[in-house]
Amino acid sequence: MLIGSHKLAALHDEARKAILPVLVDIDDAGLPFMVYETARTARRQRELYRKGASKLDGDGPHVRLAAVDIVLDLERDTGGALGPWDLGLDDGGLDGGRRKVKRPGVWAQWVALAKIVVPYHRERKVRWGGAWGAKGRLIGWDPYHIEAPGWYRLPMPPQPK
Repeated sequence: MLIGSHKLAALHDEARKAILPVLVDIDDAGLPFMVYETARTARRQRELYRKGASKLDGDGPHVRLAAVDIVLDLERDTGGALGPWDLGLDDGGLDGGRRKVKRPGVWAQWVALAKIVVPYHRERKVRWGGAWGAKGRLIGWDPYHIEAPGWYRLPMPPQPK
């Protein structure tokens, strides 16, 4: 379940108000997702950037407590996922390569998620990473990520030394 995660408490109040309705709808649909990460330090954000796992260096919606990353919950029926980040696709991935569905049951979970999140994204209630780079496809390069619009206006929280 998404909405029962203690990690949501780390979100800025404004961000939680924007993101929570999406997570409630995902949970209500019975989809097997869980919260992986919300808050990040600027240091962790820089590390992810250096590893190529993020496009933002040092600051970003996770650092401003305004984003959530969700993954498949392997404790539930995921349709045969090989891991929490599995999209059910071949190695063509989501960065513009040819995408062939290898595990239809897994891909179906992400398609169902997209059908819930896309209307929120289109109405600018949240920003969904799965819409980024989609170029006519249903899901783009970061379907795990949901953020509050205007996160950059939120204050930077104190960072550990």
